[in-house]
Amino acid sequence: MALGSALGWRIDMTTVVLAGAGVLFVLLGNLMPLARSNFIFGIRTPWTLSSEQVWTRSHRIGGYVMVNAGLITLVGAFIGGTLGPSIALTSLVLAGIIPVVYSYLLWNRERRGPIHPTHPTHE
Repeated sequence: MALGSALGWRIDMTTVVLAGAGVLFVLLGNLMPLARSNFIFGIRTPWTLSSEQVWTRSHRIGGYVMVNAGLITLVGAFIGGTLGPSIALTSLVLAGIIPVVYSYLLWNRERRGPIHPTHPTHE
């Protein structure tokens, strides 16, 4: 695409880059739930790496979020003006933030353990 643009072809590089990013996020989002705990691919926070359950649940949600962000980015790629790229960028940033926050919340809940309400006995 860059070569075609340099040769004078009428190519909107913003559309091409955003569409490529959207497709990439859809593909990676589909792979996220399949990833086992590792130090190379995935949501590698201290929280996900410390618990297999947090890893699994975070990557399931992360996959959904990334696929949706990819689809939103694809739509944004074809919206003209500055609105399309703004929508795309917002969705991609949220796709990075939401799984990290979710993994922390899961880890914090797991660390605290189950909550057992105490009921005063009336005797």
